[in-house]
Amino acid sequence: MTDRKNDKTFYRLKHIFEKNQHILDNSENDMIFVALLSYCWDMNLKPGKDYSKDEYELITGMLDKEILTEGGKMYSEWFMYAFLTAIKAGEIVFAEKFIDKYKDMVPENERSNVVNHARAELEFVKENYEKALEYLSIPKYNNVSEKLRANNMYLRIYYELEWSDQFFNQIDSFKHFLKNVKSLSTNLIKVRQNFVKYILILYKIKLGEMKTDFSVLKKEIADSQLVNYKWIMKKLSKLEQRSQK
Repeated sequence: MTDRKNDKTFYRLKHIFEKNQHILDNSENDMIFVALLSYCWDMNLKPGKDYSKDEYELITGMLDKEILTEGGKMYSEWFMYAFLTAIKAGEIVFAEKFIDKYKDMVPENERSNVVNHARAELEFVKENYEKALEYLSIPKYNNVSEKLRANNMYLRIYYELEWSDQFFNQIDSFKHFLKNVKSLSTNLIKVRQNFVKYILILYKIKLGEMKTDFSVLKKEIADSQLVNYKWIMKKLSKLEQRSQK
């Protein structure tokens, strides 16, 4: 949990922890799980890093030890974090089963929002974009985390569908939201502003409204911190391949 953290320390602790969880109580296990997850979160924001498999292993470990479901309940943000961790790791079958298994543990007043957003994410990875929009339109978003997830997904869906009016309106809306939100750190705002910046550039290239040197753009993105880094790089590669035909 210090500035001296590094991969060597992370994997040593992870290995020792996996072998010795039985000697710790749940509160101690919880503390170490959270420390390891925090490292994954921080590192995933660095250019080119991918700790999604490690995150998934940690989350499934927490679920197995029932650390996330104390008293048969699960906080909505843990529900979404665990679900999205499975999605990022490519564990789609697990993610589908996760919704059915744990949805009733989420507080009733928050259940509709998180479950429908989760189902929208599933449809998105299956490339059922209009179905994803249907699920995304159901929740009444009432906190910053939910609004961030929704804005992010709307942009990716409109990008895929090439719905330009909706895309550019969503860009303006998201920029305005990020400019005015007060509860996020400067870095958490910046990594989302970078995502907005680069998805806008890619969309203009996709429409033929902008030309670029792909090698320069790829390096610029690779040197930046942003959410959805893997998705952005995948779309950039697709555009580059299209330009070479």
